[in-house]
Amino acid sequence: MDLAARYVTRCHELTGYWGSWPPGNPIRVGLVGSLSESKIFRRLKELGDVTEIPAQEIVEVKTDFNESWYDGGETAITTSAAVAANAQSQIDTSMNVNISFEEDCGIFLAYSGATHEQIRDIDLLKRQILALTREKIWKPDWAVIVETIRADHLTALVSSRSNASITLNLRAEMGKFQAWHLARGDLGVSVKSQKAIGLESIGTSGTPLYRAIVISKTWLRKPKVVLSGEASADDAFEDAYWIGAADGDV
Repeated sequence: MDLAARYVTRCHELTGYWGSWPPGNPIRVGLVGSLSESKIFRRLKELGDVTEIPAQEIVEVKTDFNESWYDGGETAITTSAAVAANAQSQIDTSMNVNISFEEDCGIFLAYSGATHEQIRDIDLLKRQILALTREKIWKPDWAVIVETIRADHLTALVSSRSNASITLNLRAEMGKFQAWHLARGDLGVSVKSQKAIGLESIGTSGTPLYRAIVISKTWLRKPKVVLSGEASADDAFEDAYWIGAADGDV
């Protein structure tokens, strides 16, 4: 499994959402595309382009929030003070943050200024898609984005092997530091050193996490059920896309 596939899958295991690839890929609610076996989304069109489906209402569940996620084994995040002189010979106080990953494909994800959006009536949309699948209008390999977390600032790190580490420097006070601060490009986050880090995406913006719905392959193998209309909308879609996100922080 390549780095992209491992990152996307690990994000899902950790947060209940699929990780976008590359991290921050500007995925929006209502995009229609395909999901590879690695769950990497490829955009094809807008949901509004499928004229048989009425316009969907999109709601903001939560706005302007900050979160961070970490999964790297037994090792952890440590901080230390750093002092340096600037060009005017004045002393600037900053800090170093070391993130170590004991495991292969350990990830760190932080975002700030985030907005959680979703289609209001997902169950209705599932029924509409199911009907269009029977009519061979909706292709069985299509996926539609129904929920996203968009962020003004985000940082994603992935280790390429076990016992990896990275040290970041930023302008912040030791006593007030929180892990999601590493997403903030305005804090001057920079890499001081790193070992075996396969991905560094620091201080960008976009959509780090999303959920999509697709037709279940198991359901597609039941032609009698398809024709009789006995399958429910819940049975027709992949349950794995509906694992709830955990609450937590680093």
